[in-house]
Amino acid sequence: MFKNILLCILLANVFVYANDGFISTKEGIYVPSLDGVSKVFIGTPVKTLKVEGDATEIVITGYSDPEKKELLFSNNSKRIVIAQSPYIQSEGEKGTLKVAINSSFIVKEKKNVWKKSEDLYYEKCTQCHAANEPDGHTMAEWEGLLASMEQFAQPNANEKEMLLHFLKSNAKDALEK
Repeated sequence: MFKNILLCILLANVFVYANDGFISTKEGIYVPSLDGVSKVFIGTPVKTLKVEGDATEIVITGYSDPEKKELLFSNNSKRIVIAQSPYIQSEGEKGTLKVAINSSFIVKEKKNVWKKSEDLYYEKCTQCHAANEPDGHTMAEWEGLLASMEQFAQPNANEKEMLLHFLKSNAKDALEK
């Protein structure tokens, strides 16, 4: 009986610390260190390695570029940056970054990350027509569509950046669905 309880506790800890989450701050997260600053962008999927108090050690996995060694991309098209750091470890085209952040910057549900951006998208993009689902196009298609509709939707610079990041992060060829 005691072994069964101990096994359940161990398995529960594995599931608690292995769950995926997403970075949820609009500006992303800046993680200072002695050798520089790492930045993890909004919507980036993370894997929890360890939790100690309010700090969570995470790992981010993506695609690296030998010409842009400090950038980690969402997929091999390299259209959206998910992290920027001098600490990215590359092996071939894959890369990883391990950092410790405040646990409050991680949410479990991707929809909770994008609420404000999604509201802006539907506000701007339903003035003249029904909006397409964000996962209905690739990142490249969204870049072109947003550019062609910009004159009608008239987003300011911050809104345009927010919309493009939201659409590319939720595109059908994005890292996570």
